[in-house]
Amino acid sequence: GMEFRRVLFRSTLDKKRYIKFRYRYTNIDSLNPLYNYLQGNRQQARADYYTHTAAGDVRLRYQLELNSRQNTAIANYSPTRHSLQARLSHRLINNWKVSEELQYRKSNYASAATGVARKDNRLRLNLTVEKYLQKNWRSGLGYNYTDNSSNIAVEKYTRNDVQLYLNYTF
Repeated sequence: GMEFRRVLFRSTLDKKRYIKFRYRYTNIDSLNPLYNYLQGNRQQARADYYTHTAAGDVRLRYQLELNSRQNTAIANYSPTRHSLQARLSHRLINNWKVSEELQYRKSNYASAATGVARKDNRLRLNLTVEKYLQKNWRSGLGYNYTDNSSNIAVEKYTRNDVQLYLNYTF
């Protein structure tokens, strides 16, 4: 099973700005022996800065992620990650919302038995158009572009995802 522990702290700077800190600990247990190498824990520390501007709502984020997994003899599944993210959201007429998000993530994996330490740099762009239908319902269209570069050839990729969704919050 998984165990989550979360600590939140929020501080309002003024009417248009606030900061939020989050720490999250996850204990990951395998329910299938095939995935025992992923057992261990993950810690995430995040700092967010929010402000309202004439262009829309802005969120700037930094996140540190530490992983301690069992790994395998030939691969390390315990990266240390640093992420920087910027998001701009605009509320439009008739309950429409548009957001643009850009994220850069650097991942470092300690060397495995192969003697090679994996290093990844990921750039992700996310564009979303959303409409609030009723109090708890919203629908949207999202586009996600991901470019992952790595010193390990099989870990290099680019991906384009398009999602159409209907969301109910309860």
